[in-house]
Amino acid sequence: MEYPKKCLTGNHISYSEDLCKKFNLWKVMYEDLVLNNKCIYEWIDTSYYRRFIQLFVDTGSGFSEESSIIEEVKPYTIQRFTFDLPEGIRNFRIDPLNEACALRLHKVTILLDDNSYLDITSLLQSNGFALDNNLYVFFSDDPQIWINNKNIPVDRAKKLNITLEYIPLNKLGNTLAQKLS
Repeated sequence: MEYPKKCLTGNHISYSEDLCKKFNLWKVMYEDLVLNNKCIYEWIDTSYYRRFIQLFVDTGSGFSEESSIIEEVKPYTIQRFTFDLPEGIRNFRIDPLNEACALRLHKVTILLDDNSYLDITSLLQSNGFALDNNLYVFFSDDPQIWINNKNIPVDRAKKLNITLEYIPLNKLGNTLAQKLS
């Protein structure tokens, strides 16, 4: 979708190019979800497949399965997870599910050693696509969320609280269609 540049001037050209890039991003996401059927059969049978959130903690040796905490998840409900953090923590990474998923991240806080809470929801990055209002879609089977701010006193953290809602991938079609229109 291109507009003839001879009809646009100055800042309008840059704005038009930005809109085209955004449109193409949403188009690719929509095609990946709908045309490639990423959403079919998700959460159908939980009897043989365990779905979980996993918190990886780095206390100086990097992230590893051995230094991680796993909690089972329930599909399509708002859930709150509280993780006790070890002393000497340097960093952490949240793997919100052990497969591709969509979720709304309602709130992420850390409880500090002085019993104050620090809301870090807006300071997070991920390997997924942020759609809007903390709505993320992850096409990878290894979705990851991490802190994007070195000024967060992670070394003083005692607990990590995560409130999120898992959303069926097939429900995102309408959201993506609205973004495209």
